[in-house]
Amino acid sequence: MSTSTPEVSNSGTGNRVLSLQLKSYQESWKPKHDEVRGCWKCEDTISTGLSVFRLFVSHIEAWRDRVFRELSEPDSHRDADDLQWLRTWLDITQHVLDDVAGYEAKEFDVERAHELRKTESEAKQMLANWEPAKLASTVGLRKIAASSAVADEVDRILGEQRPQESPKSPMRTLTDDEAIASLHQ
Repeated sequence: MSTSTPEVSNSGTGNRVLSLQLKSYQESWKPKHDEVRGCWKCEDTISTGLSVFRLFVSHIEAWRDRVFRELSEPDSHRDADDLQWLRTWLDITQHVLDDVAGYEAKEFDVERAHELRKTESEAKQMLANWEPAKLASTVGLRKIAASSAVADEVDRILGEQRPQESPKSPMRTLTDDEAIASLHQ
C-alpha cells in the first residue's frame, strides 16, 4: 500500500468537473491522513525514548555496581554527565508528552503513551534521589587483591574447615516388592 498522496491534475481532455470533485475529495482526506502519520511518528519517538531510557538505566546500574565493588574509581565528571543526561531525557520527554496530549485531544489512541508517562515518573524519582556512585561500606563486597601466596593460604584454611565426608556404603537397588513394602512401614 502506497503512503504517498496521488496528485490530481486538471490537464488533459478529462472532465473538469470530475477533476475538481476528485481534488476536493483528496483535500478532505489529506489532513486526517497527515495527522495519522504524525501520530505514528510520535509512537515511534515514544518507543525510541523508552529504549534509550532503559539503555541508560542499564548503563548507570553497571557503572554504579563497578564503583560499589571498587572495580572502577568514582568519577564526579561521569556522575555529572549522567545527571545531565537524565535531565535532558526528561526535557525531551516533556515535549513528546505535549505532542501526545495533542493527539489524545483529537481522540487518537497513542500506543505506549501510558508507559512513557510511567517511565517519566521513574526518571523524576531517579533525579530526586540522585547520589554520586560510591564504594560499598562493607569491605567484603569490594574487590580483594591478594597475592597468590595469600590466596593459597585462604584456600588451605577453607579446606581444613570443610566437614569430612562420611564414607558411603554402596546403594543396592530394591525390588518392586521391597519398595512397596518400605512405603507401608
